[in-house]
Amino acid sequence: MTLALAQNPPAPSSAPPSKPAAAVAAQPDQVRAALPETRKRQVKVFDVKYANVDALAGMLNDLRQGSSPDRAIPQPGLHAIEVEAYSSAFLQSAEELIGRFDVPEMSVAQNHDFEIVAHILAASRDPGAAATLPKDLEDVANQLKGTFGFTDVTLVDSAIEHCREGRDAFTKGNVSGLSDGATQPSTYEMTHRLVRYEPGTKKGSITLYGFQFKLRLAYLPAGQTTGPTQWQDVTFQTDLNIPEGQSVVVGKSKIGTEDRSLILVLQVRMAG
Repeated sequence: MTLALAQNPPAPSSAPPSKPAAAVAAQPDQVRAALPETRKRQVKVFDVKYANVDALAGMLNDLRQGSSPDRAIPQPGLHAIEVEAYSSAFLQSAEELIGRFDVPEMSVAQNHDFEIVAHILAASRDPGAAATLPKDLEDVANQLKGTFGFTDVTLVDSAIEHCREGRDAFTKGNVSGLSDGATQPSTYEMTHRLVRYEPGTKKGSITLYGFQFKLRLAYLPAGQTTGPTQWQDVTFQTDLNIPEGQSVVVGKSKIGTEDRSLILVLQVRMAG
């Protein structure tokens, strides 16, 4: 409408020109059309009868995209989760996820106990003799050598976490030997929010939701044998699905300023 008026100006007149009534009436609609569309806020409260409220809300918040204002607010005292959604997709995902995981505890025959083993490896291209590894890590070491050109893969330590299906778990500890000359041990924390067993045709798989491994790495700069300890924070965080009897490389990070890499390999097996 504005373009049409610009092409057809009113005829000259001694009196000040007045705006056509239609144009005046259309102005509010034009202003409203120019404003950005506001997203509708929806709030829904879900009762949680069986699942861990905090763990379930954490999984929902992991579904958010970028800086989205969508969020899930746990209310453990009320056994509920409040979902504040500005997109219908987030609300729908919340409904599906809560419906999937808020289920009665499985019977003893179906409820599995797991042992999660995180192998902390140090790998390098040192031409020296290769270290001996446990047999169940030989295939992983060969793959790492073939992919990254490592000639030496060493098992530094292993972190073990015991957990039950449908539950969260947390463990922490110290590890030494990642960096030559470091006088203080590195520290780690390993956690996940939920673990599930997924049956398969022949073998099943184990899914870890919200797995996180945080390492506070102590090291000395390359070429130094004494001096103040330097610190490096390494975090591996992801959801994992691990087939029974297999090992999975979770992540890889350089160790300080050395020509060595930290590699985290995860195995999950049935306990008992």
